[in-house]
Amino acid sequence: MLYLDTARLGQTSPSALETQVDFTRLTAEQPSSLYTDRFLAKGIEAAPDSWIERFPGLGCWRGIAELKKKVLVAADAPSGHEVAIASRSTLLMRTAASAMYRLCRNVLVTDLNWPAYQAEVADTAARAHQRYTVFSCRNELSRHRMSSERIVSEIAEHYKQQSCDGIFLPLVDNLGVKLPVKQIVAAISEEESPRFVLIDGAQALGHLPKIDVHDVCDIFIAGGHKWLRSGHPLGIAIYGRTRSRDYLSRCFNAGDRANQIDDSLCRFVSASERSISNQYSETVNVSPLLSFRAALEDFPSSSEVRHQHWRDQAVNQSRVLAVACRNGWTPQSGGKDFHSGILTIHPRKRPRERSRGDRLRRQLAEHAIAASCYDGGILRMSMPKRILETEELQKIQFALDQCG
Repeated sequence: MLYLDTARLGQTSPSALETQVDFTRLTAEQPSSLYTDRFLAKGIEAAPDSWIERFPGLGCWRGIAELKKKVLVAADAPSGHEVAIASRSTLLMRTAASAMYRLCRNVLVTDLNWPAYQAEVADTAARAHQRYTVFSCRNELSRHRMSSERIVSEIAEHYKQQSCDGIFLPLVDNLGVKLPVKQIVAAISEEESPRFVLIDGAQALGHLPKIDVHDVCDIFIAGGHKWLRSGHPLGIAIYGRTRSRDYLSRCFNAGDRANQIDDSLCRFVSASERSISNQYSETVNVSPLLSFRAALEDFPSSSEVRHQHWRDQAVNQSRVLAVACRNGWTPQSGGKDFHSGILTIHPRKRPRERSRGDRLRRQLAEHAIAASCYDGGILRMSMPKRILETEELQKIQFALDQCG
């Protein structure tokens, strides 16, 4: 199977897979033992020496604090920033939106935002009796009528005209549009800095060669299960700007009942960090933590390697796009200013069937290709971080010819 899908779940990395298998073996052999508790709290050093040989996939687990340090490195965030963890990124997004609307009256969003996150902003605004303003740009981008400079100036102008005081943007949207977030925030800040900047990094973390928005955003929301390939859904929120760090620490503090995130994994992480033991606590699935830490072992820490992966993705995108155009498809993701490692295309002759997305996905699966498909014949492909083989390109070409 040629896996070209990170829209919801990336292909599990080798180390994450090994960890999942070995942790399952551990829970079969020693469920809820004292050693297991110590292992989860402090890492492999607190486990019996025999575990390294019997369960080698658990060797990279060294506790919650070390996991958070690794997350900051992977996300190119300052070492002093904080990391909140939950079983689902939507829960962290809900807390982030609530924190934003305690400070803002009118938040600018775009039609590029993930619908579920957009709904969280809308619901939170309604509960807070505040507003949100939508800047529509997807159609212009898909028709290649936008440049980076134009979208920066137009968003900044719309922000000013609508008297906005906060902003929520995706760094890379679900269809592969890479926004110049830092330039947008800088343009807005020429008159007055936004009270709050919330960034969706779900399709950016583990994908872009460098994340460079932490100095301009208050919260960066992402996950470990897409481009980082942890295999289990897991949400993370990174924050630490001087102006909002203490405030957000209170908002994300699972030990504070007034601000508590209703998530057992989040409570487990908080209790572990504070060395709190509760014999009556609920059962928690900790597998996502372990597999996430293992997946970070497979993610390159070297900037040189990351940039080489980015260049390889660009080569793949160029070759796949050429194949697609020869077979009746056209790009959807916008001009070169907005390119990422995600290629979105659609047939030149748009189909009318409403169920086309599911149908297209099944057709691709018959050709041993996994990709995201949407109604209207929209096909989204995440480019591998290695150069595609000739046989793989031929497979894609044949599939597009049959499905177009």
